[in-house]
Amino acid sequence: MENPEKNLEQNPIPPSVPTSASTQIPTTTPNPVPMKALFIVVNAGFVEEVIKVAREAGIMGATILHARGEGAHHELFMGISVDTEKEIIVSIADEDTAEKAMAAIKEKAGINTPAHSISFTLPVEKTVGILPTENQ
Repeated sequence: MENPEKNLEQNPIPPSVPTSASTQIPTTTPNPVPMKALFIVVNAGFVEEVIKVAREAGIMGATILHARGEGAHHELFMGISVDTEKEIIVSIADEDTAEKAMAAIKEKAGINTPAHSISFTLPVEKTVGILPTENQ
């Protein structure tokens, strides 16, 4: 009888899962261009404005997450915590585009505007499923 653990070492996809070119586990490769994950935290209701600014700066796409913020000015109303509604925009771009987007967002929708946005980047070492474009 064949050892099933030995089979998994040779093929990471269990034998019960059909395999084809489209279901193979993709391999990751280092990015040829230094990439950044750009995070933009913005007051709820201002996402479209901030995304427009980011797109004008060269950002190609983004994911929007609903969030709530809690800072130094935490408020209670009738014993219930009232937190500020936020949205987080996450995008991956090359370093230059991310820096350009951060500067544009700071100028047009930054902390001193009603959008009250803040942004930061983190390095991205590897990606799967992101195709390079001519703009990036």
